[in-house]
Amino acid sequence: MDKYEIEHALNEIVGECDFFNFENPITYLVFLDRYRHRLDPIQIYNTEQIIENLKSKLNAYTNMNLRKFEDPICSLPLHERILEPGV
Repeated sequence: MDKYEIEHALNEIVGECDFFNFENPITYLVFLDRYRHRLDPIQIYNTEQIIENLKSKLNAYTNMNLRKFEDPICSLPLHERILEPGV
């Protein structure tokens, strides 16, 4: 596939559903599933690298958000938390 065919195929996938976008690795997994037979080995490798990079980015973002819950106050049930007056 040439550059324009790849762009067209990705735009079709993104246009199918709001879930698919260029920051979602699943978009590229769908692309590989549908078009692997038309891609050369370098294009397949590059697409797999895009998927891995996006997964790493999403994992870093998720880990950052999960660290917010490491605060000891987050592990207490609500009825055991001591709230300051007026809060």
